[in-house]
Amino acid sequence: MDFEGIIMYYNTKFKIINITISIVTILTAIFSIVNHNLKMIMPIVLMLSGIQQLIMGINSFKLNKKKEYTLSIGVSIFLFLCSIVSIKLINS
Repeated sequence: MDFEGIIMYYNTKFKIINITISIVTILTAIFSIVNHNLKMIMPIVLMLSGIQQLIMGINSFKLNKKKEYTLSIGVSIFLFLCSIVSIKLINS
């Protein structure tokens, strides 16, 4: 079988960054469950998810997958906007 067509990451830097952000996001979500007094944790989780989607969009762009990078960058912008709105709602 030819497995050269199945490439998920442009290089190992993207893979390491993506895994690191996933671990930080999971730890942040667990910390927010444990400590209910912190209201700013969920916007941080949204921002981390947005960064992760942006990195995956850049990765898809490097791999020339037009549909995937357009969708990933759109989702990352949406997550960033949601985190900004939630920060403004928490502070008001």
